[in-house]
Amino acid sequence: MTFREDNIFKGYQSLEDWLFAQSDDSFPPYDHMNGEKSYPDKYKDMKNALIPIHKIVEKGALIKSISNWKKEIKDQIEKLEKDNSQSSNEELIKLKLLLQRDPAIYLNQHGVGHVDQVIKKVFELICYFKCGFPTPSEVFLLLCAIQAHDIGNIFGREGHERNSQRAMIDAIRPIISDTPTRILFLKIAQVHSGNINGDRDTISKLRANGKLFNKPIREPLLAALLRFGDELADDSSRADLKALDLGIISEESIIYHEYSKSLHAVSIEKNEINQTLYLSLEYYIDS
Repeated sequence: MTFREDNIFKGYQSLEDWLFAQSDDSFPPYDHMNGEKSYPDKYKDMKNALIPIHKIVEKGALIKSISNWKKEIKDQIEKLEKDNSQSSNEELIKLKLLLQRDPAIYLNQHGVGHVDQVIKKVFELICYFKCGFPTPSEVFLLLCAIQAHDIGNIFGREGHERNSQRAMIDAIRPIISDTPTRILFLKIAQVHSGNINGDRDTISKLRANGKLFNKPIREPLLAALLRFGDELADDSSRADLKALDLGIISEESIIYHEYSKSLHAVSIEKNEINQTLYLSLEYYIDS
């Protein structure tokens, strides 16, 4: 890992390690006397509580895609059955045959392994900061957002970024009880993809000078780190290599796994001559 001498993250192996090393007065106040845990402990408990949900994210998206597709076909069949014309009967036969096909979308890895990789890539990005380093409160929110960002896939791929709260609210409410904190990191998580009223520039809608319990929070910065880190984490570790070898991934899904498989190295490199940073993507493709 490359650090500048004045980088406050120097000496730490990960963003999580840095968060756990921060003093209590770096975060918003909490009621220790009534058993409320510190912010690093809240993050740790949240991470552990979400592990069982992360493990079934891909399965949830798979099941939902099948269910949506079948309902769509069945609705069309129902309409055609009310119409006795020759053309309707021919279309009806085609749809019933189509219903026998399996359109399941089997996503590449979106669970715990992917979350850990996003955290790693975000830390690499922060290591190149020269100023404006994330504060402890911002790192807490960023890590919570990373944990939450893909978990909505359990209800299906479409609109997954908006379903994070629905997927995990019961698991995290006892851990992070205050609503403003939950709303804020979920808002950051929700703009990692998708659009707002058709505009894909979702990050610009966030507040650059927001606050959480009087702690300054730069929402666009945190969202940008998550979104960029998520893209950098799309490497070969996400592919189901065994399923690819066995040839059991459907035609509709294979592109996700083949792309991840081919992208075997993603790194941020520094040009020592002009001191600029560039993104290196290394692919290996079997022809």
